[in-house]
Amino acid sequence: MINIKNDLFPLFSKQQYVFVLSFLIFLTAYAGYEVYDELQDLQQGESPLTVWMEILIVSSSLGFVFYITQMLYKNQRQQKEMKQTLAQVRQQLHSSNQRLQQGKEAFRSTIEWQLDEWQLTPTQQDVAILLLRGLDIREIAEIRHVQEKTVRNHLSAIYDKSGLPGRHIFCAWFFEGLF
Repeated sequence: MINIKNDLFPLFSKQQYVFVLSFLIFLTAYAGYEVYDELQDLQQGESPLTVWMEILIVSSSLGFVFYITQMLYKNQRQQKEMKQTLAQVRQQLHSSNQRLQQGKEAFRSTIEWQLDEWQLTPTQQDVAILLLRGLDIREIAEIRHVQEKTVRNHLSAIYDKSGLPGRHIFCAWFFEGLF
């Protein structure tokens, strides 16, 4: 098996590389034959203008094929660079997500610690967490399967134990140092 170093077309398979290389070799050989044939025609008396036009057309075609090949190579190289950049961005995103998750866990622990310090019951702690999540009294009652009045009673107890006057001050107390 031929061991082809795939540097020219880094994203091609070996079969694709061999096909492109074979095509370019064939096309170059054909162009060389055509130029030779046209020069022979010139020696046999064919119009020089016709001969040189045909040589120009063959040469231009060959140049165009090499230009397209070069553009293909640049495109392949850009794709490879973009894949590397995408992999780096994904790694950075993963790292950022991990740090964000750690921050969320630390914030959650701090909130739980403070609620324990205020000696809130487990039910009051659940209501306080739902309040911090931005839920209103009706939504908290629905989630907890209780009456809105029960939620209001829990909130009154939370405000009394925390020494904070109401919902907005209570929520702001936890978020104050974050910004």
